[in-house]
Amino acid sequence: MKASRIDISKTGEIKIKLHRPIEGEVKTCTIKKRGSHWYVALVAEQQLSVKKEPGDRAVGIDLGLWSFAVLSDGGVIDNPRYLKKSGEKLKGIQRIYSKRKGKARKRKLVSLHRKVANQRNDFLHKTSRMLVNQYGLIVYEDLDIKQMMMEGRHAKGIADVSWSKFIKILNYKAASAGSYAIAVNPQYTTQGCSGCGRLEKKAIWERQHNCPECGLSIHRDLNASKNILRSAIGLLEERAMPANQQSYLL
Repeated sequence: MKASRIDISKTGEIKIKLHRPIEGEVKTCTIKKRGSHWYVALVAEQQLSVKKEPGDRAVGIDLGLWSFAVLSDGGVIDNPRYLKKSGEKLKGIQRIYSKRKGKARKRKLVSLHRKVANQRNDFLHKTSRMLVNQYGLIVYEDLDIKQMMMEGRHAKGIADVSWSKFIKILNYKAASAGSYAIAVNPQYTTQGCSGCGRLEKKAIWERQHNCPECGLSIHRDLNASKNILRSAIGLLEERAMPANQQSYLL
């Protein structure tokens, strides 16, 4: 295999765009067609000489739509909104090709949706990798995402951020890196005060958490992410996790 070509059995050499260098011995090769584009997926086996040690930091993440995620240490991951940003282009394609044959419009729509999907996947992989590299323990809410999409008016926004896919990617990357990604019960993570534990009801449009008991005043999502991390303490005790994992929460 060369940097710009790949030799396929019974087909010969074909030109490719290699996204990143291949490390290890290639075991399988899968060729797929999506729209008018062809993709080659390679699975390579690597021999790891040094085992990566997980970090000693812990973080709770509150997944959302305004921001993709708010971290318990104050970090914020912006929501790229790829589908929403492509909305005008989608309307333009519908408008331009409305009086033409359906195949031309379909090709344009498929091409744009493929671009959005590729952008989203790239974002999910890079974000999950960043979290796994920085934290040894990552805690998130065990949300019923499918039910949320069925019941709420934010189904399109939830689909655009792809929480389910992000969680799946986060888990397998954490496992391969020696880190931990665990889900906790989402009950009261928004209503509870991360400072004193008092439950304070909030309307969905209220973006600030103001506790009348201890006086804590922080952003609603930051308060939730701190509660998410705190919820992991009891869960780790129930699962009898190793002492080094529990130390992340100290």
